[in-house]
Amino acid sequence: MPLPRVLFPASAAIVASGPSGGGASASAGIADVLDLPEAELRAAGLDGELFALGDGYCPSDVLVGPAERLHSVLQPRSRRLAAEGLTAAWVWGALPFAPRVLRLCCTLGSRAEGSGAGVEVRELTLRDDELLRLDGLAVTSPLRTLVDIARDPRDLEHGDAALHALLRRADVGIEAALTRLAHGRGLPGRRLATARLRRIEHESTLTDGETW
Repeated sequence: MPLPRVLFPASAAIVASGPSGGGASASAGIADVLDLPEAELRAAGLDGELFALGDGYCPSDVLVGPAERLHSVLQPRSRRLAAEGLTAAWVWGALPFAPRVLRLCCTLGSRAEGSGAGVEVRELTLRDDELLRLDGLAVTSPLRTLVDIARDPRDLEHGDAALHALLRRADVGIEAALTRLAHGRGLPGRRLATARLRRIEHESTLTDGETW
């Protein structure tokens, strides 16, 4: 998907010096920046005023966290959709870059559309606590994200990196993930996921025990 728009309000300094020129006020300037053609957005990126984030651009003075990353990929899409898998891992900061394929999900039976080039949408059986909302947009919880990546045999290199990072979070534990796999319904690939998580746990233990 192209990078068509600025995703967040720009500062007055960016507005005043932007490619469209002029001394527009902050309120008027934000609208002007949002309407800039892609060529001008790219020029602003080269000038250091914007940087690419997900499906759009973000002003350089914005601090980016999970809500901003989620906004960058879900803002123009159906509210029935949620980020999942490696895309959710990126939202939670477990990967440094968004994956090439945008991985989204919807609850079983909701039939949300959105699949296309570079976008994958699938229906999942999700518990209430496995879908979180950040500023009104949905993403699978860190624990559910861990479980889903562990069950996915694709892109093992990035998947393993995301699993290591997610397991370092205070709100994600290996035993909770294994319990979810053992007792949850609608979770194929449990044997693969269990073995993979045990391997990741062992590797993390070895890394933590290293001395320098």
